[in-house]
Amino acid sequence: MLTSLRLMSLDPTDAELATAATALRAMAYQEGERAKKIGNPTMRDPLESNARQLPRSVLTLLTSTGVISAAVTKRITATAVVAFLAAIAAGSVLAQTPAQSDADKQWEEMKKQLLQGQRQQEEQQKAAPATKSPPDNAFKWANNITNLNLGEWFPLSFSHDGEVVKYATLKDAQRQGHIATVWFRNEFRDQQKRAGVIPYRSGVERVQFDCAGRASRVVVQAVYSENSLGGEVKSYPSPDSPWQRVVPGTPGEQWIDWACNATATKKAPPPTQ
Repeated sequence: MLTSLRLMSLDPTDAELATAATALRAMAYQEGERAKKIGNPTMRDPLESNARQLPRSVLTLLTSTGVISAAVTKRITATAVVAFLAAIAAGSVLAQTPAQSDADKQWEEMKKQLLQGQRQQEEQQKAAPATKSPPDNAFKWANNITNLNLGEWFPLSFSHDGEVVKYATLKDAQRQGHIATVWFRNEFRDQQKRAGVIPYRSGVERVQFDCAGRASRVVVQAVYSENSLGGEVKSYPSPDSPWQRVVPGTPGEQWIDWACNATATKKAPPPTQ
């Protein structure tokens, strides 16, 4: 046994570590089998105890005689033999063959599951579209937006591509039952063009949210040819616009959550005496 272990390099590979673990496992198994054949408990108990301590004792001997270094001993104990030692301490390996121990089966099954999960994750990453974060200066253009204080506008959301900033305000916000009505303001980096609408770079919209039905609709909007609500302005009322369901996980969900929370009906104060 020592002769074969002396042939190992001072920095053994995983295969060599596995060989060492198998050798220690076999030695412990043989001692355990020998102990089971002894009927006298007084003589059997010391042998079983030696079988449990054998793998660690051998590692200590190999280290003290210079066959392997202390660092290699730690690697063997940590990577190849630790599960086996735990099984021996619990008394569950002595009655099994080394190659068929429960610890080995559980470890092999765990490795299969880990490898399968890793492969699935790699496949999902390959299939997922590559998304790029906007550069640090993506919203530098928004620093030039003005006329925010007058309407008490504050930024509510930003598009991922740096194209648009949506502002909100609590001025003229209303709540009737489960219907919340608020103003939003949009500022665009680039000029927007839509059929039937003048080219614009900013705009405001009056939006209603059905907080119970999780739906929204725009009742009026006005667009401006320049940023900061400047230049030519054109209004487009649409009081009969249809309700549209808010899709979970979209910016619309953030908007309806804010509007419904911000306009939630407050409890009436108690009457004065």
